Amino acid sequence: MSPFLDSSGIFDLSPLLENEDDQDAYFDSFLKACEIDAVVQDLTLNNWYADDECMKEMLNPDLQRKWEDYPNTEHATRFNINNSRTRIWELTKTEVAHIRSNLNILLAQANDPDLSGAYNSSVQERIMFTLIGPQSDFGRAFMHELGIPEKEYLEFLGTIAVMSAYDISSAQLYGKYSLLKDAACMDQQKFLSLFEKLATSKKVSSTEIRTNRSPKPIWQTLEGVVNDVCHSVSISSSNGDGRKGKTSIAIDDDKIHMNLSNSGSDDLFNLKYTTHVRDNRKGIIAHTAVSTGANVPLGISFEKKGDTTMSCIERLLWTMFGITGVLELEGVEIHSDRGYFTPSLVFGLLMAFGADVS
Repeated sequence: MSPFLDSSGIFDLSPLLENEDDQDAYFDSFLKACEIDAVVQDLTLNNWYADDECMKEMLNPDLQRKWEDYPNTEHATRFNINNSRTRIWELTKTEVAHIRSNLNILLAQANDPDLSGAYNSSVQERIMFTLIGPQSDFGRAFMHELGIPEKEYLEFLGTIAVMSAYDISSAQLYGKYSLLKDAACMDQQKFLSLFEKLATSKKVSSTEIRTNRSPKPIWQTLEGVVNDVCHSVSISSSNGDGRKGKTSIAIDDDKIHMNLSNSGSDDLFNLKYTTHVRDNRKGIIAHTAVSTGANVPLGISFEKKGDTTMSCIERLLWTMFGITGVLELEGVEIHSDRGYFTPSLVFGLLMAFGADVS
């Protein structure tokens, strides 16, 4: 029997915990035990066995010894939990030190005397004002695109912050029995009118087709600003040097649900309106990248009409690691779920430009 199965057939992981120096040898036995247990469970759930003799045959030690592993020369991967934890912790410390250094420089550069009242407050508030305040690139772009004053922009951000903190919608925030209604920084009508501006500004009529000569959508402007901010904080260095050593990132797709009654004729600002199969919902998709250590945002890329997963990820990677005109993925570890593991993406893009993929 495997050292991980006790007399009653229950998994016992104590050998792995007690013999830390011999984890790899025990892990092979653990995998075998898992495979046999999965087969037994499958037989049990599907009622395929006739009596206890079949169960005994499946758990026969002679049968287990017939399992063969591939030689280590072909599958050299080794599993070591402690080493993985130590490695990700070292990456996290390097990343936090890098971001702290960048933010200190950015905060010093953004210490506008006109905002001295705000900058005399806590460090968290200073960081927020620097990244999305009215004098930041994001704030100026947002106010310019919607044509709103600074006071209205700050009220809008404050209301969004309340909704985000309590994970509620605008209908819940302004509802009749809402206890947070007084915490909103602007009234419901003005708040919803800003969202309507976002949805209709630079929209082409139903009799026209959006082309490359049409005005640039607001979402695309703000996407570029956000990616530039993420790059300046997490990837590049404000003192002129780039980030040193390994960079480990995770890529995933965020499915944003929405429903359009006339999606065929509405101007979607060049965004791809698609079906989210697992959720059985309609909406748009945003591919995001975060660091695997401190989970700091690194970039975002919305799927546009005509986009594929590969083209969207390629655009995201160029935004993060291709500002010199050459895509440099050496020293970059990219982690994702199996939805991204297509041959063209893994071999044709990631590994071709030097990335480590897992």
